[in-house]
Amino acid sequence: ELPEGACIETAGESVPLIGRIDRVDALRRGGKTVLRLVDYKSSGKRLDYQEVYHGLSLQLPLYAHALLQDGAKRGEDVTIGGMMISALDVPVPETLSRGEAETHAEIKKALRLQGKLQLNMDILTGMDHTLLPGESAAFIPAKRNKSGMLAKSGDALEDTEMRRLIGRAVDAAAGIAAELQAGVIGPQPVQRRSEKHCRWCEYRAVCRFDEALPGAKTRRVATMTKDEFFDRLAGEEA
Repeated sequence: ELPEGACIETAGESVPLIGRIDRVDALRRGGKTVLRLVDYKSSGKRLDYQEVYHGLSLQLPLYAHALLQDGAKRGEDVTIGGMMISALDVPVPETLSRGEAETHAEIKKALRLQGKLQLNMDILTGMDHTLLPGESAAFIPAKRNKSGMLAKSGDALEDTEMRRLIGRAVDAAAGIAAELQAGVIGPQPVQRRSEKHCRWCEYRAVCRFDEALPGAKTRRVATMTKDEFFDRLAGEEA
C-alpha cells in the first residue's frame, strides 16, 4: 500500500493518493536509499514522455512521488533509481525454425524491464550485475560500450531529471483533480497515431463518445523525445 498521508496538492487542498505498488526494490548507496518501482502489466507498455506530459501515464510517477514524500517526512534521503514496467504476457517464440540459444535470447529480451532509470553507474550495476563493459544488461534497459561507459539512452535520467518528470506527473494529476472538483467531466479521448484510447476504456459504453457528434473531437498526442520533454518543461518553468 502507498504510505499513509501520501497526497498531492491542488487549489489549496490535499488530495489523497491511494494505491498498491506491485513491487519495490531497495538499495543502499552512499547513505541514500535507492528505490526501484516495478509495475506488472498484462501486456508490454512503456513509460513514454508524452504519456506523462499529457497526464495519460501517471501511476508509476505518482507512486514514486508518494515514496519520496514519505522519505522526506521520516528524514530519510530517498532517491528513485527506476520506474519500471514488467510485461507478464510474453509470447513464447516457436522453437522449430530457430536454435535453442536464439529462442532463449528472444525470451530474455521480451522479459527485460522497460521504463526510466537513474543515470548512475553504481546504482545501475547494483540493479543488474550483468551490466558489463561491451554488454547489454539482461534485466534492465541499459547498455555499456566497450570502454565501460553507458550507451546513450533516452530512458536514462539524472536524479534531477527523474524528479522533474515525477513533478510533471504530480502537476498533471493536480490539474485533473482541479477539473473534477470544478465539475469538468466531459470525455476527452486521446488518439496517438492510428490508436485511439477509447479502445481500451472500460467506460466507453457509458461515455458513448462519438466523433460524428458536434464538438466531439479526440486529442492528438505526438511522440515526445527526452529532449523535447525537458525543453517543454523548461519553457513552462521560464
